[in-house]
Amino acid sequence: MAEPGQNIVDFHSWPDFGERIQHFACELDRMRSASVLIPIMTSGKEPYVLLTERSRHMTNHPGQISFPGGARDGLETILDTALREAEEEIGLPRAQVRPLGYLAQYPTITNFRVNPVVAEVIGNFEPKLQTEEVVSLIRVPLAYLMDKQNHHLKEIQFRGDTVKIIEINYQGNRIWGATAGIILHLYETLFLDN
Repeated sequence: MAEPGQNIVDFHSWPDFGERIQHFACELDRMRSASVLIPIMTSGKEPYVLLTERSRHMTNHPGQISFPGGARDGLETILDTALREAEEEIGLPRAQVRPLGYLAQYPTITNFRVNPVVAEVIGNFEPKLQTEEVVSLIRVPLAYLMDKQNHHLKEIQFRGDTVKIIEINYQGNRIWGATAGIILHLYETLFLDN
């Protein structure tokens, strides 16, 4: 692949360029499609993001901090999945969600391609947690999540490989993995020049 600083216009000279792109596209097609909602609320003047702490009894990602979301059912749209999961997991009524946009798919090491939906939560909302899946709701200021100094690069062992991940710590809550990766992608989308 390209070396840092290499002229990217001359991609034909990169070894295996087409093969690598095709391989990545095939891998994405094999992954299970999922959607998450990035719900942004305002408390006073400060916007914050709602995250969930998953039950330790869950098969996938037990005890982790995540966005409300899950696997797509049948012919459901990306938005329908995100809204359904948020309603099921935290009791967020669909009528109180105003979609703002979508981020690019985020492939996970657990074989999901996650479709993040950024949305504003309108009005007051009383959470009703589905306790089999969610043990608590965590409100994190959007400004904290968008502060690059709170994004820490870590290395973990996963299935015998060393993997680099982003980690964000907020009031004793470890936000990492796909959730932190999606937060980083939101940061890059909002603040980095294309």
